[in-house]
Amino acid sequence: MKLLKIFSILIAALVSIATLTTLWTHNGNKTTPVPGLSTPTPGLAYTSTPTETFSNTSTYNPGPTSNYTLTSTCTPTSNLTSTSTANLTSNPTPTSDLPSLIVMLEDEKTLSMYSKLPDGKILLTSFTEKDWGTWNINGWYVITDNKIPSNRYYSLANGTSDWEYVFRVSKNPSGKYYFSGGNHENEILNSLKFYDADKETELFLKKEEKHHLSCLKIVEETYLTINNSPSEIYAKVVRSYLFSPSKITLDTTFDFISDIYMGTSYICMLPTNKLYGKHIKFMDSQNVYSTPEFGSTLTTDEFENFIGKEKSMSVKIWGDSNPSYSFLVGIKDEKSVDYFNNDLKVFFWDLNKQGNKLYFSKYSNDNFTLVKKGTRWENSVFWELIVEK
Repeated sequence: MKLLKIFSILIAALVSIATLTTLWTHNGNKTTPVPGLSTPTPGLAYTSTPTETFSNTSTYNPGPTSNYTLTSTCTPTSNLTSTSTANLTSNPTPTSDLPSLIVMLEDEKTLSMYSKLPDGKILLTSFTEKDWGTWNINGWYVITDNKIPSNRYYSLANGTSDWEYVFRVSKNPSGKYYFSGGNHENEILNSLKFYDADKETELFLKKEEKHHLSCLKIVEETYLTINNSPSEIYAKVVRSYLFSPSKITLDTTFDFISDIYMGTSYICMLPTNKLYGKHIKFMDSQNVYSTPEFGSTLTTDEFENFIGKEKSMSVKIWGDSNPSYSFLVGIKDEKSVDYFNNDLKVFFWDLNKQGNKLYFSKYSNDNFTLVKKGTRWENSVFWELIVEK
């Protein structure tokens, strides 16, 4: 059972290990392309017909003494309509007029959200399409050239590894199991829509248009499957994201349409660069732990350095490179993690020499739990970047 536990978690984080080895992407004059750029894929749910050409080289200089204040509350809305009233511009945005979010579809697989941090730096929040069609949080990056759009940045929390959820499932406890969700495929896109959350209007995004918003809402409907088969769907999923400056909230509804056995299950994660995510504070107990520094790890082929394994509704994570930056990550209720009734609970994995990863665990990795047809889960989680001046 111990070997199964180790093997299952290693598979769940396989993409994490590959990705986090290149987390720190900016070094002097060396630059890295904007995450997720690739050949456009036809057939997306949003409209991509061009109507007007907008520049993709607009720049601004926030300056070290800018008085810009983030004021968005990003209140969830209902009864969203489908009349777009987005504020579009092709001109550089003056610092004094910088909105809470500048939202751009950089290509048909990459949605970027730019916002100004309290210290005057520019945060890039990236949301990208996976090769199999679903869209996930890609990560948080700090821009180094003050350009919008930009391909010069360094990583705070990199999302090529999972943020939202991952489940290990099987039709029966002794049968073959499959990972689904996140970066593990076995998930099919049904629909994807974008909204100005404050104006309650649907947005029809076109490449390189700049939408000036206070809050972006994304509603994504998917199917969780076994073996990537549309005939083996076990759950219908509705994700409702709210993106505001420096904060993401996600409400997810899972409707199970067939019986399924579930083992390893994570409902909220955060992959971090060790430079900015080395220490963790479990807010329920106030216990603080630290992983080895960037360039070091205690994890080996025989040992996974899992830290904490505590009951906690939220955690705070920060690093030594810039202690004024911290991440606050949490869940809304204990029911979403089966009341912490598993050994791992909430833990921080000293994943490799470059990165760590946070997990909120639901079911045991050693055994399968039967989730009955007709079961509904309603989970709420959040990620927030806090900048102390």
